[in-house]
Amino acid sequence: MAAVVDVLMRLSGSTRTPRLNVALAGLMAFVAGVLNSVGFVAVAVYTSHMTGITAGIADSLAEGKLRFVGIGALAIASFLLGAMACAWIFNWGRRRDLHGKFANVLAPRRCSSCCSGCSQIAWCGPIETWSSSPSSA
Repeated sequence: MAAVVDVLMRLSGSTRTPRLNVALAGLMAFVAGVLNSVGFVAVAVYTSHMTGITAGIADSLAEGKLRFVGIGALAIASFLLGAMACAWIFNWGRRRDLHGKFANVLAPRRCSSCCSGCSQIAWCGPIETWSSSPSSA
């Protein structure tokens, strides 16, 4: 566990190199992919791509599905508020010259992802019960 913490501290530390930036970008892309998969399983929509959500809003508006327009607008508003919160948290850490200013931004994201996953399991049960079709043995 200590080795994992050391790696994450190095990735999120204030010393930046091209290699660390690529590793951090890869880790963030992995997390985004996992969240996108979870969103697809939960609501049958790719939830992490703002361009896809914007196109979905346009389609729903053209089809008169105002409920979906509202859901898409809420998703975009949530994304913008999250980006604003991350910028505020990062700048707060930078002004205080904190070593883990990148980790400060990632920690709330991890916590919200864990809460989202736990609430999904609490409301819908384990993943095995999500499918309505019987599994073949």
